[in-house]
Amino acid sequence: MDFKIIWTDPAIEALREIVEHIAADNAPAASRLGFQLIEHMELAAHFPQMGPLYSQGESGEIRCLTHGNYRLYYRVGRIPAAIEVLAVRHGAREQPHL
Repeated sequence: MDFKIIWTDPAIEALREIVEHIAADNAPAASRLGFQLIEHMELAAHFPQMGPLYSQGESGEIRCLTHGNYRLYYRVGRIPAAIEVLAVRHGAREQPHL
């Protein structure tokens, strides 16, 4: 069974900021990266446990997928058959407090 991917508002905003920042220098590369990050997250719909465990709590498991220099943080288990994308960060930035 495939899981539904739900992008939270903070994750959407972070992805938008990343793409806009890169687009200032190279719009085609920014667009490619944006689509690649979304496609990479779609892999978790088929394999929700594929990202290493980042933390675990009452609200479910938080896992992290890496794509190039970027990390996609997502939660499994809070909503049945759904994955919530919580944050998108460049690997050089501080890890989010989730």
